Amino acid sequence: MNKLCVLIIGAACAVLSLQGCAEDAGTDPQVPIVGNGNDGDVDSGAGMPPVSGQGDMDGAPIPVNVRDTERYVRGTERYKTMKARVFASLNRRVTSPEVKDPGSSSVSVKDVYAPSLKRHSKAADQGDADGQYQLGRMHFNGWGVPQDDAEAMKWYSKAADQGHMEAQETLGSNYEYGFGVYKNYAEAAKWYRKAADQGHAEAQFKLGRLYKKGWGVPQDYTEALKWLRKAADQGGLFSGVNAQYELGDMYENGTGVNRNPVMAHMFYNIAGIADDNAQKDRDSLANYMADEQIAKAQKWAREKWDC
Repeated sequence: MNKLCVLIIGAACAVLSLQGCAEDAGTDPQVPIVGNGNDGDVDSGAGMPPVSGQGDMDGAPIPVNVRDTERYVRGTERYKTMKARVFASLNRRVTSPEVKDPGSSSVSVKDVYAPSLKRHSKAADQGDADGQYQLGRMHFNGWGVPQDDAEAMKWYSKAADQGHMEAQETLGSNYEYGFGVYKNYAEAAKWYRKAADQGHAEAQFKLGRLYKKGWGVPQDYTEALKWLRKAADQGGLFSGVNAQYELGDMYENGTGVNRNPVMAHMFYNIAGIADDNAQKDRDSLANYMADEQIAKAQKWAREKWDC
């Protein structure tokens, strides 16, 4: 089984025996507590203001020790990386000025997308939710039409109002990261919840993270754990990996759960297959763990990968 398969399978089943593992692990008094328990500290996404509505990368807390400093630096970089990945996942403006066909003649992008534009426009005008969503993507990216955020948001909203979960998740991302609109975490949470309730894994991860931070919703670690676990259960190279990372952070710092370095190491280990920051946090945490604890965490991670 290659590592990619292992990641997807492992992410999907990493939380199945969560309760039993938690009871068995115990805690390590040598592991330092990072932050103040309010989660507006130096974990993933550090530097983002824990407020509803609009905000950006300012007001970052001052790290209090070497490990906090390391996590703060990685946290701010992780947020920037995540924002870039979300931006890329929306496929914004990814087309080149021209596309060459097999006969080497130059074909304009407008001509290439003309059939899709015609089809999606007709479907959207007839009230088809997927047609509206696809038309929104074309306007958002400038595929065959002038790039127009307002027009994109109009069609995304129409599709989302009809229950199209991809459109709902996309609206949430746009509001969270300020793509085409002012940042508004409350609106982001609203749309993430609608998609998450339909089982959308990325929306579940992003909603869990908002509850963990208290961005746009009252800070609620129980809700955060619920949604992060749902996302982790589904796996996935974005939502699954990031959910595993956030769960590792919560178990390391005792955020909404009893502090448990073994569980934290296990989650970091699973996420670390596709996330360098998770590997670094796993290795940094290991410096404060006994050999027996590390061996147990690695055993649990292997069991999740092989299940």
